[in-house]
Amino acid sequence: MILRSPPVRVKVKCSLAALASLVGLLCGGAARAEPAGAWAPLLECSALAVGGDWSGAAKRLEASTARSRTPGVEGSLGITELARGRPRKGGALLERSVAADPADGEAQLWRAVAAMRAGSATEALPALDAAVSLSRRPEYRLARALARQATGRSAEGARDIVAAARARPNLLEPAYHPDERRGLIRLTGRALAAYPDQGAVEDALARLYFDSGLWREAEEQAGTRRSGTALEIRGRLALRRDSVDEAVRLLAAGTRAAPSSGSAHFHLGRAAYRKGATAKALSALREAARLDPADPRPQAALGRLFLEQGDLDRAGLAYEYALARQRSPEALIGAGRVRELRGDREGALERYEAAVAMAPASVEALERLARLLERQGESKRARALRRRLDEATRLEERFEKLLDETRRAASEHSSTCERIGSDPEGVLSALGGRGAATVFARVGALARAGRAEESLREARRFLRLFRARRWAKGAEPVLRYRARVGGARVLRAVSYTH
Repeated sequence: MILRSPPVRVKVKCSLAALASLVGLLCGGAARAEPAGAWAPLLECSALAVGGDWSGAAKRLEASTARSRTPGVEGSLGITELARGRPRKGGALLERSVAADPADGEAQLWRAVAAMRAGSATEALPALDAAVSLSRRPEYRLARALARQATGRSAEGARDIVAAARARPNLLEPAYHPDERRGLIRLTGRALAAYPDQGAVEDALARLYFDSGLWREAEEQAGTRRSGTALEIRGRLALRRDSVDEAVRLLAAGTRAAPSSGSAHFHLGRAAYRKGATAKALSALREAARLDPADPRPQAALGRLFLEQGDLDRAGLAYEYALARQRSPEALIGAGRVRELRGDREGALERYEAAVAMAPASVEALERLARLLERQGESKRARALRRRLDEATRLEERFEKLLDETRRAASEHSSTCERIGSDPEGVLSALGGRGAATVFARVGALARAGRAEESLREARRFLRLFRARRWAKGAEPVLRYRARVGGARVLRAVSYTH
């Protein structure tokens, strides 16, 4: 449902509207880092990539004029080629990027990733040496350690692991892999480093990180700033953690800081609904719908609220308004429910069937449709739907259990790692597992406790567990669960970070 986002991770289009004003300013401004003409393509490329449109991102960069093919554009285009499975082409572009701007540590990292994906850790090492010399980022040390291990330099690799783990024991929670979206956003941030309004830049980058599902980076980028965008992102992150009171407070502050933001009002409505503050939710959602009438989400959420209050006329109008802009299972179910309560069984049947067609494993859609068919005496179809409903219910129960277990383990590991700074010796007993993330954290705890030899020994153990090829391939912190429901293949996928 709209008011409480489902656990399924779906590709979403990054809101270019949030970047539009910045893009306009960039194209007319002046800076030292990149020519102004390169900024808009880089921002738009990152936004397209966040939405999963890697081909569109590449085309946007390729359309840049020769004058705008700066190191940042070349590097970003190289990353898009890696995302499209073309490591050699991407590597050549990244090679040109770092040749023109050898001080770009992120581009150096991605040059190394391209080399490792093409099968050569040896070629990756010079770029990683450069990246480590340019930045204290622990992930650069991790990458170089893996490349060193792959080229027979395990002793040097172990020392890199100790340095990385000491700096950030929680680096592998859930697991650090190269993420092309992260790379693009960082290259864009470097290109905008000299833009005068750094607050606007930070807001744009924070939104890109959030829309990518890179929660840690989004939180770091938002920081403690009080801009409307930063407050909204911090509030949405709090809502993800089920810190509902904090979410309401931050999102309310976000609407005050940016009163014309439909997004901030919409998410305040979601948070207020979760808190049980129905009047506040209704007010925020109405304002979101007024500010952004093209967005179907506030209307669908209003439909649900009106339906719960028994106001069928307003609920029906809100749901149909939402469906006129974008069909979704939630809005179809709601519209069907309104019609059913009004006695329009045919209209309800049509909308429930459309919802099931869009979401064949939706428990609510299957349940509503089965009940309606039973009332109409279509027992054969209803029985078939009941069988599908049982399968869908089991799928959701298994997935929710697995997700809860995974998130709980990740949260416990994160909490344990947070204690390493204050009590490294005391934490060691809680880090007894065999997984790579746990061993990495042990390395950091031992190093901070002054137990250097043991830390190196655990670092060597880590390098036997976590190989360069596995790292370079990339992996999202996403739990995936596949099943069949009524003959349909169903995928549940959700980030398990917290």
